[in-house]
Amino acid sequence: MVPSGSPCTVPTTAAILPERIRSEGAVDNSADAAFSAQETGAAFMGWMLISSRKNRADASRVAPVAAAGIGPIVRLARGAGQQRALVGSLAIMVVVAGLVATLTIEATVAQSSHPKLKEAIASVVLFRPLVPHVVQLNPWHYVTLVWLALLFQWVVYLSLLWRLRARMSMNPRLVAIGAVVLGLFAVVTPPALSSDVFMYAIFGRIGAVYDLNPYLHSANAAASTDAMFPLAAWPNIPTPYGPIWTLVSQALAMGHGSTPLDTVLRFKLLAFTAVLVDGFLIYVLVRRRSPESAPWAYAAFAWNPLVLAEGGAAAHNDALILCLVLTGILALGRSWGRAGVAGLTLAALVKYTTLPLLVVATLPAIKRTPGRRRLWMLLQFGLIVLLIAWASFLPFLTGGGNVLLSAAAEPGRGVNNPLSIGLKGAVSLATGGVQLSARSLAAIALLVFGGWLVRSTWERWRAADDSTDDEDTLAASASACLLFLVLWPRIHTWYFLIPLGLAAAACQSPG
Repeated sequence: MVPSGSPCTVPTTAAILPERIRSEGAVDNSADAAFSAQETGAAFMGWMLISSRKNRADASRVAPVAAAGIGPIVRLARGAGQQRALVGSLAIMVVVAGLVATLTIEATVAQSSHPKLKEAIASVVLFRPLVPHVVQLNPWHYVTLVWLALLFQWVVYLSLLWRLRARMSMNPRLVAIGAVVLGLFAVVTPPALSSDVFMYAIFGRIGAVYDLNPYLHSANAAASTDAMFPLAAWPNIPTPYGPIWTLVSQALAMGHGSTPLDTVLRFKLLAFTAVLVDGFLIYVLVRRRSPESAPWAYAAFAWNPLVLAEGGAAAHNDALILCLVLTGILALGRSWGRAGVAGLTLAALVKYTTLPLLVVATLPAIKRTPGRRRLWMLLQFGLIVLLIAWASFLPFLTGGGNVLLSAAAEPGRGVNNPLSIGLKGAVSLATGGVQLSARSLAAIALLVFGGWLVRSTWERWRAADDSTDDEDTLAASASACLLFLVLWPRIHTWYFLIPLGLAAAACQSPG
């Protein structure tokens, strides 16, 4: 809470939030690109580090990084054992996270011409009563410092993992403590870089508070008087999420007297819990085949600045999706086929982009099953998928087939993927001005991905043996998710949380 006697006055969120774009499906692609380019690059850096598991270059390779401004951190790691390096790096990351949590925007600031800055102001004002703040900044200074802190976290994180890549025996308790502390700081940090959590909440309140179908009603039509409505970035569209996430959102958003801060904190605590469970599942999966690598893989995920920013701070549902995917793959690896398929189905019904993993992850189990039993297994798996899908959609089927139109409309809501933008420009130049629509680009992406999936599945089918090791499944799942994200016309940084977690779970000792 803000200390009594503080000269700051806290304006309401509605008072400081300016006019938003209200047309259905309208997006600001340039703003998205400006706010996501650096972190997308950082996500690829983390992916490349985890994927290159056999590089044993010596510690002198980090010298260029030291020259960039982290010499003291590198010298600490070089001159001490792993324990001291872990503690030192964790202390630096915690201090930076604490500083970010205690920053706020000046109370007198109420307007901005930048659409993303408007959302940042609204979220920071909402979280202002939660913790004492030691520094008040104007919005541009605030966002700049948050980005610099995030980039510095990346430098510390990557230098630590690089330093310990060849000696992976780390203290798992220390890694777990770090995950909890960093995650708690993320919970109390405003979701200034993304407004998705507010949409989760308003879609949940449409069903839980107003007893309307969020697949048939937008926030503008159903909840325009709700206290959460001024924070809604997409007020004129129904929910694009799967029914499992809609049910979860309704459970978290219920309560007529709940304040926006109370509701958002519930989503953030769920994301925080999901990240901790993700880290534990990664640790368990890696420990089965490489015990000395398990703590390193745990830290590679749970201390990752992308995970902290997009999981705990922004409360994206990708952390829960990853939890369900890892649970499903773990169950399949232990010959609990039906439970594994159930977990993967639940994940796909949170966000449909993980649907291909039902093919990728179940392939080894199907391959191991001989003869007629294979057909029976396929029938069982198909029945499980259909039953879970039917049960989860059942509460929302009052609108018949119209319930699925919300998901079908998603590909038309904008293009910001550089690959898609480049393809669109190339086609326009080659044809004298023909413009590919967002739906056309989505169709091309699905065709390319589908072709790759068929070929990859066939190659794995022919090469697979009867081993129960899940490393191949995890690596194939990570590759499938990453390729889909690279091809899909609309891309966001938090989408990389899922392939990052799968890649961490697939890691092995570099020796």
